[in-house]
Amino acid sequence: MDTAKITRIASFGLMAIGLIMLVNVFINSESAVGPFIQLGYICTFIAVVAAVVFSVLNLFKGGNSKTTLIGVGAVAGILIIAFLVSSGADFAQYTGEIAVTEGTSKMVSAGLNSFYIFLFIAVISILYTEVSKAFK
Repeated sequence: MDTAKITRIASFGLMAIGLIMLVNVFINSESAVGPFIQLGYICTFIAVVAAVVFSVLNLFKGGNSKTTLIGVGAVAGILIIAFLVSSGADFAQYTGEIAVTEGTSKMVSAGLNSFYIFLFIAVISILYTEVSKAFK
């Protein structure tokens, strides 16, 4: 059995379990949401592990790994820059509502900053692609 067939069978199995649990949520209201969320965590964990494992395997399988490592380095650099730029100084505003530390506020700020940087890069690359197509 090849990997694609195993992956397809596993994904259909997880979809069937999710569908059964979704029907259970509709029938039992909020009491069945907990296991549904746990299934979501499990599926997310499986997806992250599969993405990392298959990416590493394909990286060493051959091909042009230099460009892949440059891309990973660029993403890591952007995340580091976003973390260094973030302040996290506004955590005192939220201490009454939920337990927020300065570190948590800094990580949220870093996530938002990295989102803004990636959004800016995406918009610029789309504009560049469209403008370059117009002049060809």
